[in-house]
Amino acid sequence: VVDGVAHPAVANLGRKPTFGEHARRLEVHLIDWDGDLYGRRVEARFGQRLRGEMKFAGVAELVAQIGRDVAAARAVFAGAGGDACGG
Repeated sequence: VVDGVAHPAVANLGRKPTFGEHARRLEVHLIDWDGDLYGRRVEARFGQRLRGEMKFAGVAELVAQIGRDVAAARAVFAGAGGDACGG
């Protein structure tokens, strides 16, 4: 949710094992978002878990999986009539 408006997104809540990081972080990718979020209120609402955390051999493999995750999320949102993003 950005400024009170829900947007479909995928998120990672974890430790980023591909990069050897151990601190737990939340990263949210707004699907089809093109804009600046600095200084704006952003709220994450979790819907459906797509997969568990994985370690990838490199950035290219991670980026490919994120593409598959976005495709899976699009299918979830389409099946929910758009309501899966909290709107």
